Amino acid sequence: TLHIAVRDSVYEALWETFGERFIKPNEKLPFEIVVIGGDDVLLIVRAVYGWPIGLKILENFKKHPKVKQLSKELDTKLTLSLSLVITDVKYPIQFSRDLAEKVLKLAKKRAYKESENTIYHFWLRTPRISLDPDKLHKNTFKLEDKNDIELTARPYTLDQAIKLQRIAFNLRRILPKAQLRQLAESLNMGSQVSVNWALYQAQRLPNKEQKNQYLESLKSLGELIGNGSNNGMLFWRYVDDAWKTSLLDAIELIELGIFEEEIP
Repeated sequence: TLHIAVRDSVYEALWETFGERFIKPNEKLPFEIVVIGGDDVLLIVRAVYGWPIGLKILENFKKHPKVKQLSKELDTKLTLSLSLVITDVKYPIQFSRDLAEKVLKLAKKRAYKESENTIYHFWLRTPRISLDPDKLHKNTFKLEDKNDIELTARPYTLDQAIKLQRIAFNLRRILPKAQLRQLAESLNMGSQVSVNWALYQAQRLPNKEQKNQYLESLKSLGELIGNGSNNGMLFWRYVDDAWKTSLLDAIELIELGIFEEEIP
């Protein structure tokens, strides 16, 4: 039963994303299904489509009648975890597959803890030696001289991921990519410096409406993480013994171009 729900969720997500525009008889498909069996799935798509397809798979699985039926029979909530890995074409497929499997462990850890569908996206911008998921997360997102600062809030539940995408879309409408990249880089200088930089960017906006929308989006990024302490730090929250932010995660979605392709 479960494998049918997973299969249907994947096929429906691919059709919703590409449809008749790209799926045509006797033409090369814009995706590659490497594995689909049981509850295991491995897809290869262009980076720009990875996040939208991932969310559609999770949404489809959540509402699938067989999932609801089985959840009722077992008296437990069935969940699906997904990892999205973005790598350069120079990397072997096996490497990317191994990385995806490692990162998936982080998504599953949260799913087990909260009984929610989860997603962890990882963009390999610089080469990494270790594929240990915890070390990979730490080496990528924790500041070397400030162990209590983490430049991400991954993994996300499905509901959080949907909200993150909405906030990212709003930020993209307000700030040009160059200023967004500067904002992302300011995170490496710590929470206080990055907040000051964000406030400086707000003062440069041409009108009050844009400024309010911008500040509201930043506040929403903080609220997305949870109810931890913020001390007026806008998009930062102190949770699980560390200051965390979802700002970099949102900017990465923008830089991946998910809002620029014609995606239903």
